[in-house]
Amino acid sequence: MRILYARLPDEKLMLLLRKGKEGAFDVLFRRHFGKLYGFFLRSTGNRHTAEDLAQEVLVRLFRSAGRYEPTAKFSTFLYTIARNVLLNYIRDSRKKDPEVDGGEGELTPFELSLETTPSSCPDPSEILEKKETLQVLEKALSEMPENLRTPFLMAQGEGMSYREIGEVMGISEGAVKLRIFRARAFLAERFDAAFRET
Repeated sequence: MRILYARLPDEKLMLLLRKGKEGAFDVLFRRHFGKLYGFFLRSTGNRHTAEDLAQEVLVRLFRSAGRYEPTAKFSTFLYTIARNVLLNYIRDSRKKDPEVDGGEGELTPFELSLETTPSSCPDPSEILEKKETLQVLEKALSEMPENLRTPFLMAQGEGMSYREIGEVMGISEGAVKLRIFRARAFLAERFDAAFRET
């Protein structure tokens, strides 16, 4: 039966899960865990946190199956849950001492690039240049307001359309375009400042 589930679109799998077919959830888990992990890894820079948050989204997805209605794309439904989980994590993290939050599982910008991009064997100068660029990017993303960072990561990291992002965030497509434009301008400003100094 699992082979048949693997061929079904996400919306149909959710309807099967709503009827109690847990094999449908196994397929959804395998299909989306990696994408969610990547989204949270880029958002937090921490492997353990990314894994925990991705699992939390999938647990919430499982629990919400009874309420699922296929009125929108499944990805919109899934990333609405992911965004809420991320916002909760950010809110809870701000309550903690920032010094306590670091530690095991934290990735350097270079490790993050290795974790999220295909491996290759660049020469040492390329490695250094990439490391510097990633450090600037990581710093800029950490300083970017959440209302700009989230749609930017959804578009760039997850390949979501502006319409899908708007549905997830509860804003218009035009507002999404504006926020992504502002996020890009924010990054460009940070990169200009960083590389003007060198």
